[in-house]
Amino acid sequence: MNSDYSKSYNRDLSRTRRKSRRHLHKLAILLLVMGLLCIVISVVFFARSFSGFTSVRGRMLQISAIYVGVGLAMLLIRGVVVFALKRAEERKKKRDAARAAAWKDEPARNGNGAAAPTNQQSGMVLILLLVVLGLMAGLVLQVQLTARSLLRREQAERRTVLLQQAATDAAREALQRLADDEDLFVDHEGESWAGIREVRTPAGIATRVKVVDADRAFNLNNMGMENSSGLRTVDDILMDIMTLCGDFEPAGRVDALRQFVDKDGEGMAESPFYLEKKPPYETPNRNLYSFGELLWVDGFSKALFNRHERRSVNEFFNADLVDCVTVFPVSLSHPAPVNVNTARAEVLMGILGLGQETLVRTIVAMRMEKPIRSLDAIGMALDPLLLEAVRPYLDVSSRYFTVDAQAFAEGQTQRVQLLAHRDPSGGVQVMNWIL
Repeated sequence: MNSDYSKSYNRDLSRTRRKSRRHLHKLAILLLVMGLLCIVISVVFFARSFSGFTSVRGRMLQISAIYVGVGLAMLLIRGVVVFALKRAEERKKKRDAARAAAWKDEPARNGNGAAAPTNQQSGMVLILLLVVLGLMAGLVLQVQLTARSLLRREQAERRTVLLQQAATDAAREALQRLADDEDLFVDHEGESWAGIREVRTPAGIATRVKVVDADRAFNLNNMGMENSSGLRTVDDILMDIMTLCGDFEPAGRVDALRQFVDKDGEGMAESPFYLEKKPPYETPNRNLYSFGELLWVDGFSKALFNRHERRSVNEFFNADLVDCVTVFPVSLSHPAPVNVNTARAEVLMGILGLGQETLVRTIVAMRMEKPIRSLDAIGMALDPLLLEAVRPYLDVSSRYFTVDAQAFAEGQTQRVQLLAHRDPSGGVQVMNWIL
């Protein structure tokens, strides 16, 4: 009885060990395939990193390193499994030899024997196999998700480049229209370059370009000019414009701005005054380069340039300062004039002086009927002395223009803004180009 049970036990034990070895063989093959697959994937990502955009190269190299690490780890685990199989084979041979010798010397054994083996080893191998399969599925899913994410990012970056190119081309086309203006002696809002132009490119990109006469606003760098006798002072002009924009105490700010841009270091609001601020800084004593520099001038703030809520187009003292003044980052040998054909009524009144409302309305009515081609045309409605006092600040043509070009496609937008200068011969030069 015990002998039969011992034989049955040995057969079950041998069968269990054979199953374990078969599972280990399958596991070794699976680890080999998975390890090689991970290494191949890492090579694909490594090669892809040098053929795509540089912005995703680092991420793709990182993924490549992760996959090659996982692949080498699997191959290493396979080596351990193969080594364990070899040791198991050696132990099997030794057991078979010992069992043959034992059966030869002692054909009959006594004793109660041991309990029948369980399928614990086989179950552990199956669980390990399922875990490896789960890891493989996870790696494949990660590869797909990563590839899709990188593809979407690459497509978005390519679309951004195309939109930037389309906006730039639209801006260049607008500059060409400025240069091709048939009448360079008079500029008004009814010309071919003025207004908004919308175009759709063959690539399906919609572009929108707006060209605005920048000379319709008063250049703040006029403050760097010395006041000439007989002319209306720049300080008075700027104070009147700021008053029309709702600032009823502009004298201090105007004086601070003059000291900020003039070439001397004399005055209360010069470098010693600003060196006591936190952080300390000095006055540049030069022309302004941008609106942003105004925030360093004593008394100026962003709130000063906020737009007002207007209940009526005829409402006084409620104009927007941001629309009435501008900054041309160039050196001036004489005041930058304002174009009477395009200037806002508040700018014209600031130049002519408060109280000249009737005169400003006359000028606006004249230019609505037809463009004003000479300042002498408004001489009949203007006092001769006043005309001579403001003549350097007025003109009928423009030299500076702003171009705002936008490109749209698939929910993305790119914008190009620039300030251009056009000389009397029609040559156009970009002063500021901002992407």
